[in-house]
Amino acid sequence: MYKETFECECLSDEHTLRFWVDDEPGDGHVYVVSYLRKYPFWKRLVLGLKYIFGGNAKYGHFEDFIMRFEDLERLGKIIEDAKKFVK
Repeated sequence: MYKETFECECLSDEHTLRFWVDDEPGDGHVYVVSYLRKYPFWKRLVLGLKYIFGGNAKYGHFEDFIMRFEDLERLGKIIEDAKKFVK
């Protein structure tokens, strides 16, 4: 298993992606971990209650990530490596 880390073009710590490739034969899973913004307790409680009762933010609960051009080759390598381990 190996890991690659990508930073957003804006260089914000909150915009970081980590990819893990599982190199077990027949597996080929790619795990993607993104940083979740930390809100104060009361803000998380309000967001959680809105979620429970079907409400959401204007555009949903999303954040963006701008991939740098120099990272595209590494991302392609992750995909190609994962394909090697699929049955």
